[in-house]
Amino acid sequence: MSFGRAAGGISAGRLGSLDAIILDTETTGLNVQKDRLIEIGAVRLTSGSLDQEDIFQTLIKSDIPIPAQSSKIHGLQDKDLVDAPVFETALTDFANWAQDALWIGFSIDFDVAVFEAEHKRRDIQFGAPRILDVQELVEFLRPNLPDYALETIAGWLGVAATDRHRALADAQITGAVFLKLIPLLEAKGIRSLAQAERISDRQTGPAIYKSEPKRQIDSFAYRHNVAEVMTSPAWVAPPNARLETIVPKMVSKGYSSVFVKDGTTYGIATQNAILDQIANHVGDWRQLRLASATEFPLPLIAQDEMLYRAIDHFGPDAKRHVGVIDETGALVGAVSAKDLIGQRALDDISFDRDIRTAGSREELGTVWPNLIEVTRALLGENVEPRRVAHFISRELQALTGRACELAEMEMQAEGKGKPPVAYAMMVLGSGGRGESMLAMDQDNAIIFKGSAKDVENDVYFQQFGQKVADILDAVGVQYCKGGIMGANADWRRTDTAWATETHDWISRSQPEDILHCDIFFDALGVHGAVDMVATLQSEALAQAKSARRFLQAMAMNAAKFKAPLGLFNRLRTDEGRVDLKSGGIMPIFSAARVLALQHGVSARATPERLKGAHEEGGLDAHHVENLDAAYKIFIKRILTQQLEDLRAGLPLSNSVASRSLTDADQNELIWALKQSSEIPSLLGVPQQ
Repeated sequence: MSFGRAAGGISAGRLGSLDAIILDTETTGLNVQKDRLIEIGAVRLTSGSLDQEDIFQTLIKSDIPIPAQSSKIHGLQDKDLVDAPVFETALTDFANWAQDALWIGFSIDFDVAVFEAEHKRRDIQFGAPRILDVQELVEFLRPNLPDYALETIAGWLGVAATDRHRALADAQITGAVFLKLIPLLEAKGIRSLAQAERISDRQTGPAIYKSEPKRQIDSFAYRHNVAEVMTSPAWVAPPNARLETIVPKMVSKGYSSVFVKDGTTYGIATQNAILDQIANHVGDWRQLRLASATEFPLPLIAQDEMLYRAIDHFGPDAKRHVGVIDETGALVGAVSAKDLIGQRALDDISFDRDIRTAGSREELGTVWPNLIEVTRALLGENVEPRRVAHFISRELQALTGRACELAEMEMQAEGKGKPPVAYAMMVLGSGGRGESMLAMDQDNAIIFKGSAKDVENDVYFQQFGQKVADILDAVGVQYCKGGIMGANADWRRTDTAWATETHDWISRSQPEDILHCDIFFDALGVHGAVDMVATLQSEALAQAKSARRFLQAMAMNAAKFKAPLGLFNRLRTDEGRVDLKSGGIMPIFSAARVLALQHGVSARATPERLKGAHEEGGLDAHHVENLDAAYKIFIKRILTQQLEDLRAGLPLSNSVASRSLTDADQNELIWALKQSSEIPSLLGVPQQ
């Protein structure tokens, strides 16, 4: 029996959020070819925590006697195995329990080798599981320990080592040791499974240990948004409308439901709910009010959301409707489970539900591997690269929002109370533009109601901001190296102070002001009173449009780059890599930002900014088309390389290994970099 392989995307999973099993075995001896497996013990690791209630333990009947020297170690004798199941039975039970989990163990290569030998002995097909060896991790961290016995390592880490040399007990000790190792590994920059694998010798071993099955997903829901499948227009009626006026219209128009608005809340009255009210009513049904058949509240989703997020609103019975709203909050249509089933199934990865229901930072951390997995699958299906970047950004925004909710809960649990005033968290930079890639860090800021010198509430939000930063770092969104996080005072202000600060940035137009404005104008509110973000940004955009000196400084800053092209337009590399951010993608999104400010275009995404500048007469169609094409090329190349680096356990960056590029790839990149080189002339400034 072949064991299932750990799902694709797990390479990028944070060690502190892994799902796995911790395994140990006992045998009749140490000769893999001659000795027998006589006990399996394992405990499940769920979201980085040992689940002592979810264990597996079995003895196995042996067809050879247990040597006395082995019995002295584990205490098992032949008589203990008389009623034990045979290997085939034990294997089936264990495989059903283990499924496709990652195996973590102490010197686990031996355990895997024993399993393989038992398979071969019975002519059963064997498929090696993905494994991680705890002993190898310890050898990396502490190369000078006197020995690497499990007892020694447990003592070093302060883990109790009781009932040694029985499979389940050793598995539980190994699990406790592994959890102790995680912060030590992270302190050395080893944060993901792939990085942990890389520090061992396994990269030179059989390819089977590194392989991952490719997840097959249906990309339709990631290619299209809600507006493309919704039923529109929406029929909205007041709750006090009589059924005698509602029913005839439903029949004549063929409507299966009617939406009900009560104040600012929407509900839905389905045909079945109305018929139930009529059937159960004693007297004249025509006097019944619509409210009696209405279910409140109606789930709502924005019309520009991707379909994969709408899917998460539907349960297994697929009976619910979801209202679709525009940017003003008005109901403009609806989607039903039937609409989505008519397109694709409802059982794909549920990012919205997984993020929304995560009760801890460890649970939230399980989202990151799935995000990597879907990114790989979408690129494999040739989904337009900017849509993939938009998908990554949307989940970054959702992760940030949920991190805020978890931080609020932690603050309350610590007796610090709820947020004292209205506030909002905003995501800046590429996350706000909807153009994130996988080498993302935290760019966020906090705005809260109050006077410019609201010291008391600032203390609360400083602690809150630090918790958000810690949670995001724990789930895979690393601390911003430049300190652009709401935990830091420069990026945490009252609404009054923010208005003053942005006004000063634009008025002074100093170099540091320009750098701040660069990412601020990409801001998107993702949690809390997001209207404060919209108001602040709207005022800043209006001021910037007429600030000539500021716009000129922004344009000059956007031209401060050098495309990585050398003599005869060949790619210029640094340690075998081409930097596609500073000299490629950054000039394009920086120029688009400047052009948008010059022409009063409120869009955040680079393509929409370029299009808006063209429509306002600031850029011709030829340049828009070329810059747009170059942007897509850069995003695809960077994302593809990041996925390869994740698999290899390498640090993520925005550079591409030149050795991985074909001649055609290089020619395509050279063309794209030439388009970036046109930016200074398009902005009317000299290249710096």
